[in-house]
Amino acid sequence: MIPEEAHQPEVCPRPQPCWSWQRDHIGREGVQVTEAAVCEPTVAVTPARLPGNLRIFLSVSAVSRAGGACTTTAGPLLALHLTGSPLYAGLIAAAGAVPNLLAHVPAGVLIDRRDRWQVMKYSQWGRFISIAALLCSLLVLSRFWRLGTMIAIPCLIALESIFATTFRMAWTATLPRLAPTRLLSQAIARSETQHHVALLVARPVGGIADAISHKLPFLLNLVVCTASALMLTRVKRSVATEHTRTEPNGLPEDRPRVSGDIKLSITWLHRDNFLKKCVLIFSITNFFFQMTVILMIVIMKEKGLSSVYIGILLAASGFGGIVGSRIAIKTLKRIGMRHISAVATLCWTLLLALPVFWTASPIVLVGVWAGVGFVGSIITVARDLYQATNVPHQLLGRVASLNTLTAQAPSTLGALCGGVVITWLGTRPTAIVVFAALCVLLCVIPLSGKAHSHDRERTGQAEMALKDMP
Repeated sequence: MIPEEAHQPEVCPRPQPCWSWQRDHIGREGVQVTEAAVCEPTVAVTPARLPGNLRIFLSVSAVSRAGGACTTTAGPLLALHLTGSPLYAGLIAAAGAVPNLLAHVPAGVLIDRRDRWQVMKYSQWGRFISIAALLCSLLVLSRFWRLGTMIAIPCLIALESIFATTFRMAWTATLPRLAPTRLLSQAIARSETQHHVALLVARPVGGIADAISHKLPFLLNLVVCTASALMLTRVKRSVATEHTRTEPNGLPEDRPRVSGDIKLSITWLHRDNFLKKCVLIFSITNFFFQMTVILMIVIMKEKGLSSVYIGILLAASGFGGIVGSRIAIKTLKRIGMRHISAVATLCWTLLLALPVFWTASPIVLVGVWAGVGFVGSIITVARDLYQATNVPHQLLGRVASLNTLTAQAPSTLGALCGGVVITWLGTRPTAIVVFAALCVLLCVIPLSGKAHSHDRERTGQAEMALKDMP
């Protein structure tokens, strides 16, 4: 009788192979030989789950962006409701955009000089006070001093925009310290996804809320600021942070003047080949992409399409960004950080070649714009990951603010120039100009800077962060 132990399956230790199949072949002496093939044991790899505090921290940024998008959408609509003047509506839109750009560099200096958690908290409460004052001016001041209300609204929207910019820069500089190294790439990719989702949802919500009441979008932003400030407080309680940074010798850090701080960050950015290429790519492409948006809207209007199609076109970039950020880590692992700038520019060039050399049908335009957002989200994740893993902590606020400024400022200028160029040249010549500009950029990228040994080390460090991703 066979003992029960014989029925138990044999368990091989992990280092030993298991024999799973056999293969027959003819040996050197003409004798049939049977070989056993080795099957290595497979280990199931499950993706790591972000810690609860980190998930809350990422949600704070998404919620804050959603509240800001509601205000940005509702501001010009409120101006048209109060005055009916497109000029005043443009003033409100500029009040939310121009101070936002001007605040980046001072905000970066402030973030690197002060406790970033405190900067985030006070920025959110500053937004709360600005929006609350705007609502008070609409409810109270407008009843007996209409001119004062007209003056207060753009000033308060500009103030809210400055606080929102300061919060975003402080949040960006804090994320690398909060996220574990092996989860940093996953956290950055998820942040990019949440950014696109927040903008995609908040803009129509802002329009719907304005249709219900012109004060409702600002009230929603008030709730958002309160919720995000409370969420930050919850995360801060469970995270040990230093309120005063010191040099390695233990002495207080000797800070230069503000101008010296800015010059130091510009010098560091200029000497880094990867980030210098990103500055070149983002500044040029964002300028021409804003021109492309206006061009596509004009083409759709010329074809007699309704505003629904234009809304789908504008939303396509957000959907493309969501998909791109979801697969950004896998894509960067396959392409490599060293080649992502050239590959992204090549993809953009090929996409914008379709309306020039093939057709400008609405379906193609929507697909092209979705592809632009798809590629843009991947290279944005690459830039943010490289920035988080290589920029010194004491410079991160300033370098991040400079990167964001050089990406956003050309967008504003491109929107202003787009209408002029299209009116002067026409739609098809403008499309050719945009395509030619990207072709020139594609040729300039390899010549934009010589890679040094520290550039290769930094790129390798960012790629190691990708490999640490489970």
